[in-house]
Amino acid sequence: MIVLCIFLHFLLIPVWMGLVFADSFLKGPMYTKVVTCDTFDNMSDRMVKADQFPFLWADGNSLRPDGNALNSTFIIAYDNKEKRWTILETFTGPTGALIACVLGEGDKKFNVNPNVIIPSPGTNL
Repeated sequence: MIVLCIFLHFLLIPVWMGLVFADSFLKGPMYTKVVTCDTFDNMSDRMVKADQFPFLWADGNSLRPDGNALNSTFIIAYDNKEKRWTILETFTGPTGALIACVLGEGDKKFNVNPNVIIPSPGTNL
């Protein structure tokens, strides 16, 4: 019984925190999904082996389970030969290590809106 209580405690608190603090970050319903994370070095080795290299990166924020903002860098990596893409989020973990998480990957259509003026590299938006 104690094990079940502890399990439910650790399972439900992140869900509750996400629901409570969702209004401070995003409007509307909150969803969660599983992502694959590793150290940045291990993840970048994986990307190099897959011939995927950074195509676009942007500094921004995401939401921690406790409701606070997490300073992150979002990277779109692309393999021009195999036409595969991966979207990564990188951030500094609690131990100080740089962490990278795969938010999505695929080989389906990769679109760029030609009607948007692309700023020069390093331009603050």
